[in-house]
Amino acid sequence: WYFLTQKLIPLMEKPLSDYISRPIQLGDIKAISFTEIRLGETIIDTTETENDYLIAEGVEIKFNPLQLWIQKNVTIKINILNPQGFIQQNKDNSWIQLNLNYEKEKSSFLGKYFQVDNLAIQDGIFTLKTINNQEKVTKINISYAQIFFEENQDFFEVKGAVNDGGKILASGLHFSEQNKWLIKINTQNLATNTINNLINLPVKVDSGYIKGNIYLNFLNDNLDNIEGNIFLNQVNLTLPNIPNVLKNEGEIVFDN
Repeated sequence: WYFLTQKLIPLMEKPLSDYISRPIQLGDIKAISFTEIRLGETIIDTTETENDYLIAEGVEIKFNPLQLWIQKNVTIKINILNPQGFIQQNKDNSWIQLNLNYEKEKSSFLGKYFQVDNLAIQDGIFTLKTINNQEKVTKINISYAQIFFEENQDFFEVKGAVNDGGKILASGLHFSEQNKWLIKINTQNLATNTINNLINLPVKVDSGYIKGNIYLNFLNDNLDNIEGNIFLNQVNLTLPNIPNVLKNEGEIVFDN
């Protein structure tokens, strides 16, 4: 009981805080079972340089009890419940500056080493604000998201919807040694106004919806390749140096 109440929370806070390079305040223990510990309100607070924050209603820490008794390395799965968060775009147009620590330093207690290998979010609401449009915000409802931490690579998937009803499904791989991202994005009935709020486009898009699948490759934080297709539905485009608005319906194909 001493281990669970006095030692476990700091052990979990350290590898999580180390990995995202942000302080994490895990909540008090609310319930304990043979394979799971339930915590109360948990916070990733703002810092002097970051306005982003997250407040979760609760956190589930899942583990294999056999590992606690017979193995030196103990892996932990963390599920963040009903979080609400705020994410503000940075001056370099990036969204989240986590400064991920790929050494994934482990925490130890009584000869045991603890490491988080899976982080999930369930039923979250996030508010996004861009640097180009401070007056408008975009709310995204995340029904489910998770990250699997593996040797030299991480896998993630996100499923959610924006406040206008559009749906987004994204998944991808991150190879830490090569600093390479492989990302797949699927959208359904995504309003162009939402895209305008989040991305500074070279053209003006003021109505309509899009859907489709896009595959993105990033190398050293630069877009290296894009493939896929997007279907336009009643989309109005205003191009530079062209006075008339173009009304578009159809398909756009991206190939390398």
